[in-house]
Amino acid sequence: MTGCLGTKSLRLIIEHPLPISVSIVIVAFVFIWKGLTEGIQSKLFAGITFFCLAVVAWCIGTFIDTPREHARRIVKEFVAAVEEGRTRDAVGLVSKDVMIVDDWEGSKNGGRAELMAALERLHDRYTLSHSTILGLKPYEREGDVQVELSLFVRVSSIGSVPSKWRIIVGETQDEGWSIWSIDALEVAGRKIR
Repeated sequence: MTGCLGTKSLRLIIEHPLPISVSIVIVAFVFIWKGLTEGIQSKLFAGITFFCLAVVAWCIGTFIDTPREHARRIVKEFVAAVEEGRTRDAVGLVSKDVMIVDDWEGSKNGGRAELMAALERLHDRYTLSHSTILGLKPYEREGDVQVELSLFVRVSSIGSVPSKWRIIVGETQDEGWSIWSIDALEVAGRKIR
């Protein structure tokens, strides 16, 4: 039970270093203030200890990334690259064997070449702007991270288009962190499956 609690606490520190560190610093300053005004060295020492703990928590959170943080970062970078028409950058974030599930057209295709062709077709027909991520929920699983993405994109000649996606992100020795699978669930209110 305590191992699970310790893991959750560490994950909280790693994924949210700034608010955790600021909270600890506030506690530190309260102890330091009390120690100085009341002349109690144990409170002063406790304040200095809490301050050092805040610095350690911030360093741990800043320099260590969890799989969920990697997934979050890659998906955000991918969305930005697609919106801005940076096809090569977008394709650089996916695995060479990426699975593109496209049940809308009745096919399942994969690979970087297919993704590049699909993105080029998209940008030939439409101009994308103002992508807004409404929801990005990463779920860590055995060996990968499943990201549920809700997106709102301004599309030329159509207007604002909501969509929902399921993206699988994982790590390999050769490619590092990359997108393994892109699955459109719903586009413009139309369920894909």
